[in-house]
Amino acid sequence: AQNNRSKLVTPQAADVLAAQQTVAAAQSTLQTAQTNLDKLLSPPAADVLTAQQALAAAQSTLQTARANLDKAQYPNPEDVAQLQAALDRARAALDTAQVNWDRLVNRVDLDQRPETTTLRSAQSDYASALASYNLKAAGPKAGDVGAARANIDSARVSLSAAQTRLTELRAGSKETDIEQQRRSVEQINLSVKAAQTDIDNATIRAPFAGTVTVVGVNEGDFAGANASVATLLDPNLIRIDATLDEASFSRVKVGQTVVITFDAIVGRVFAGRVLVVTPAGATQQGVVTFPIVIGFDPAGVQIPAGLTATLRVVTDRKENVTVVPARAIKRQGRDTTVDVVMPDGKLESRTVLVGITGDGGQVEILSGVAEGDKVAVHPPAQRAGQTAAGGAFGAGGLTGGGAAPARPAGR
Repeated sequence: AQNNRSKLVTPQAADVLAAQQTVAAAQSTLQTAQTNLDKLLSPPAADVLTAQQALAAAQSTLQTARANLDKAQYPNPEDVAQLQAALDRARAALDTAQVNWDRLVNRVDLDQRPETTTLRSAQSDYASALASYNLKAAGPKAGDVGAARANIDSARVSLSAAQTRLTELRAGSKETDIEQQRRSVEQINLSVKAAQTDIDNATIRAPFAGTVTVVGVNEGDFAGANASVATLLDPNLIRIDATLDEASFSRVKVGQTVVITFDAIVGRVFAGRVLVVTPAGATQQGVVTFPIVIGFDPAGVQIPAGLTATLRVVTDRKENVTVVPARAIKRQGRDTTVDVVMPDGKLESRTVLVGITGDGGQVEILSGVAEGDKVAVHPPAQRAGQTAAGGAFGAGGLTGGGAAPARPAGR
C-alpha cells in the first residue's frame, strides 16, 4: 500500500512508458480491425479481376454453346459426317471403356487403383473450388460485418482508456486519491496491529520466571475470561500476608524495613519491606485488623508456601541513645517510672519519658535517667512495688543485669 501511495504521488517513468506502449498497441489493434472491415465492405482489386475473368470465360462458353446449338439446328453435311465419325469413335471408346470397367469392377483392389484416387482428388478439389466461389459470390455476411464493427468499437474503448490513463499519469495523482491511499495504509496498519495482538493473546505468558505450583484447568477445558489457569511461584520474591492491630496501624508505612524469621527455618533472619498497607480495616468478632503485605528475597533458601512467619516492622531508627530494659519500666497511674539504684543500695523511683522500643526489649529513655545509672530490672513474675537486683545500662546497649522478653516495635 505504501508503494502504491508513492506511485500516486510521483508517477514512475516506467509507468508512463508502459502507458505509452499500451496506447500504441491499442492504435495498432484499431488499424487492423479497420482494415479487416474495409476488406469486407470493398473486395480487393485482385478478387474483382478474377471475377471479371470468370464472367468473360462464362460468356465465351455461352457463345460456344449457342454456336453448337445453331449447328445442331441446321446441320452441315460435312459436319454431320464429322459428327458421325466422332460418334463412331465415341462408341468405340465407350466399348473400350466398358470392357475396362468390367475388368476393373471384378478386381478386389479397385479402391487402391490410381484412377480411383485421381477421381476422389478431383471431386474434392471441385467441392473446395465450388465452396470458395459460393463464399466469394455471396459477399460479406452480416455477422462478420457486425463482429468487425464490434472489434473496432472495442479497440476505440481501449484506445480511449489508454489515452485517459496516460493523461492522468502525466497530470499527476489527485489529492483525493492520495488521501484515500493514505487512509488505506493506516487501515492496513491497524489491521496488522490487531492481528499481532490476536497472536500475542493466543499464548499465555508468565509475567516473571518461576515455578508452577497449581494448574487450574485441564487440556480441552473451556477457560473463561476470569479463570485462573495456573499459579506461579517466584522463588526470588516471597510475599507474606499479615494483619495490624489498631494501635500499630498509624506507625506502619509502605517501604519500611521488616525483620523476618521462621520457626521452621532456625538460625536464618531475612530482611523484607512493607509492600501494601490496606487503608480499610476488617472486623472479625469485634476486633478490627488491617491487612498488610510484606515482600522479601529468600536469598536462595527454599521456603515452602504456608509457613508461619514472625515479623518485626522497623517503624523508626535511632543511634547512640540511652536505653534500659523493658522490664525496668513501671507504670504508676499516668506516670512511667524507673527504679534507680543509689550508691547506698537504696532504690529511687524516677519519672522518665520513654521513646521507641527496639529489638531485644530495649526502651529509649528521653529524660529521667542518664548514661551510667543503675536501674532495677524486675523479674516477669514480680508484682508492682517489688524490687530486684539491677544492672548498669549505657548508651548503645545492655552492660549487665537480666534479660527481658522482646516487644517488637509495630507488632
